[in-house]
Amino acid sequence: MKYYELNSELKKWNDFNIYSIDGSTIQVPNSDENLEIFGTNPNQYKKDGALASVPVLYDVMNDIRIPLVIYHIQNSCIHLMSFSINSQI
Repeated sequence: MKYYELNSELKKWNDFNIYSIDGSTIQVPNSDENLEIFGTNPNQYKKDGALASVPVLYDVMNDIRIPLVIYHIQNSCIHLMSFSINSQI
């Protein structure tokens, strides 16, 4: 990630960057396009609504939140982090 290449004074633990990951689910506008792109997870009333997964990468040592891209609801947080990190390197 370019930010880390340009900022050599960032804190590390034993020369490693320490990250935590978390994800949330958000409701996006309910359109045919969004249903196709992000998917849905029917609620208790059997109603479908467009939902997206929003992963967050957090640099623990430097208190930095790294914004990532929203994804299809069925993707796991670990899978999303791997994809997001690799696409930014």
